[in-house]
Amino acid sequence: MRIFFVHWERREAMTTVRGLREAGHTVVHHDDRDAGAQTWKKFKQRPPGAMVVSLGHFPAEGRAAAAVTKETKQLSEIPVIFVDGARDKLPAAKREFPRATFTTESELVSVLEEIERVASA
Repeated sequence: MRIFFVHWERREAMTTVRGLREAGHTVVHHDDRDAGAQTWKKFKQRPPGAMVVSLGHFPAEGRAAAAVTKETKQLSEIPVIFVDGARDKLPAAKREFPRATFTTESELVSVLEEIERVASA
């Protein structure tokens, strides 16, 4: 599955990216909080199979990045998975993204496998 992975700390993200790639996923890593329209234009032209957003750093910016999936019906069908994050920051994300999946990094590959299984059924 092609995954758009939002994580603001590049070094930390690379561990997750490697694990996702080893599990057979294609990963586009996004770590630029100042990304312009070009990034989102590419995202919209070729939507991923899932959007994974780390809430471990800058959770408000992570939620803002995930908001792109609310712009059109096509984009709203992209599964959004939030990973980790401080407990006190999760309620805001859950209110804003009630259909999203919330998990830990250690469970991420399993969650993506389940999403793939359901999508192919």
